[in-house]
Amino acid sequence: MIGRVLLLLGPLTVVAGIWKGSTGLVAVGGLWFLLAFAILRNSYRLKAAVDERKKLKESTGTEPPGPIVSMSSFLLSTATLLVAGVPAIVVGAGRIGIADADADWRWLPLVGGIVITGIALLSALLFLTASGITAAVGPPPTIPAEIVIVSMKQTGTYINEMPRIELVLDVTPETGAPYQVTKKATVPFTAIGSLAPGKGFKAKVAGAEDPTSMDIDWDSPLQDPSADTIDDRLRRLDDLKAQGLVTDAEYDTQRQRLLDSL
Repeated sequence: MIGRVLLLLGPLTVVAGIWKGSTGLVAVGGLWFLLAFAILRNSYRLKAAVDERKKLKESTGTEPPGPIVSMSSFLLSTATLLVAGVPAIVVGAGRIGIADADADWRWLPLVGGIVITGIALLSALLFLTASGITAAVGPPPTIPAEIVIVSMKQTGTYINEMPRIELVLDVTPETGAPYQVTKKATVPFTAIGSLAPGKGFKAKVAGAEDPTSMDIDWDSPLQDPSADTIDDRLRRLDDLKAQGLVTDAEYDTQRQRLLDSL
């Protein structure tokens, strides 16, 4: 937004400066016009980073770790705004290059500079506050773990046509004590058939100090230890026949069905 405003306001200020013969207005307007392109570029990069983070969150169901923008990008954006704002304040407050007869025009760079500088300082405050909150939340999910579904229910919400489901999970990390957590997750279509109480998946977690922070690997379901293998079922069928609980015909039919399922 501020970039588009400066892209328009810069040339207008230059024209006003030429009309009034004010070198101060010309200098401020030219500075605003040039810096507008840098501000717009930084805005597009920020929007791309936000969109990418949103896509990752929708696909994984978890908030990606780390800040939206890097510290270097933040410092560059803040410095660009300050360069656009502070000199304008100096020119307006000191009436540099502005004749006494045109003193009223000093309010243009002065007010513009104050607004731009205020936006830079507010952005810096919000960024540092958000960084502090992120640091206080805890470490990102890096501990390998196994999660098992205790219960589940639909939330009625869909993201990219994928259901948002509230899960009660038993979490067993490789390091640290097991714990239970209630978490909402966006489940991909490929994993919906594996969702049921007692079923589980591999994941990476942050630990009990930040229980909802986890990356679930929906493509890595845990093997159900209670599930019977074909060998187990054949062995049980042999036992039933040996005990005389099934006839030879029933035995042959069930055995053939098991073999056909291989």
